[in-house]
Amino acid sequence: MQRRATETLRLTRRTLTSGLRRCHLQPRVGDYALRAITPKLVNRELVAPMRSAGVGEPTIRQALMVLQAIFTYAHAEDRVPDNPIKVTKPRQAVEREVPPVPPVTVERLRARLATRDALMVAVLAYAGLRPQELLALRWDDVVDGALRIRRKNVHGQLFPYTKTRQNRRVKLLAPLGADLAEWALASGRRTIRAAREPGVREVGALFDPTLEALS
Repeated sequence: MQRRATETLRLTRRTLTSGLRRCHLQPRVGDYALRAITPKLVNRELVAPMRSAGVGEPTIRQALMVLQAIFTYAHAEDRVPDNPIKVTKPRQAVEREVPPVPPVTVERLRARLATRDALMVAVLAYAGLRPQELLALRWDDVVDGALRIRRKNVHGQLFPYTKTRQNRRVKLLAPLGADLAEWALASGRRTIRAAREPGVREVGALFDPTLEALS
């Protein structure tokens, strides 16, 4: 049999994702001649078995994109008459509207909690922090009426970055700032500012860092 008729995925570019080729493409469709691979075959021999094995849709899509790139290269080299793999762009996720929690509901919840827990709810509700960011707050993150969001706490382990890996500064509402000041006094600290006097730094966690992140 002539070389062009027996070429398979083994003859494709080395720059393509090796993990997907080794784990999914090669064992499932790697022994087929390129000209024998059709959309129907790909669905039967690649996509369906990957889904049955519990592989996620993003990985399946990546595998199809690698296969599409293989055929794009093969078509450019005149090894196949056309590219049978067409990966369409995923539909953009429809934005869903999330109604805010009314302040009256927040305050009803806070009224049933202890001081520390009520303050934690207030920071989440009125400053818009993620639970992991809340549990990573230190006293020196409260500066000039604002919160500096610079890290996250995942199951008690601190990471020096947030979910988006972008630090930000959140201006505190006056009532929330007053609550934090009261919490500072209740915690035995004179101030919630990073440096009130020369050589004085208020460090330590605002809340117990060993707490599980609130869901």
